Amino acid sequence: PGNAQIHTNMGIALADIDQTDKAIKHYNMALVIDPDFAPAHYNLGYVLAHQGEFDKAIPHFFKALELKPDYDLACFELGNAYAHKKQFKKAEASYKKAISINPDYARAWHNLGIVFANQNRLDDAIDAFLKAVSIKPDYAEAIQNLKQARKLKDEKNGK
Repeated sequence: PGNAQIHTNMGIALADIDQTDKAIKHYNMALVIDPDFAPAHYNLGYVLAHQGEFDKAIPHFFKALELKPDYDLACFELGNAYAHKKQFKKAEASYKKAISINPDYARAWHNLGIVFANQNRLDDAIDAFLKAVSIKPDYAEAIQNLKQARKLKDEKNGK
């Protein structure tokens, strides 16, 4: 079919059952039909990033954001890609943009906390983890990372 949305939906369905090669083909078909279809760029970037192909994924997240500047998921995944590449300042900026679009984005707050912790900015990390937990009180990973950041801060301060 000659419909970018249909190919994107097929790609999503295939990615959900770990048929990523077929998913990538459908995302690419969607982009041949409509090179400016932001969801196809986002989903292609997502699959590539989850295969560890961060350098290939990043341009697709950028294109999705160029086409749809309020695409909080694309900002979040761009932050994840940068974090995996240990480009923490870029990751921080991406997570902060996701949060500016969606202030209740608990996962973005959590991952921002991880980026801060990786830069030894423990006070900022604690604040970000607290925000994530305030949004989603049962967020086990954020609760654990909050405890760890507090422990590291106490150790650093000689407590």
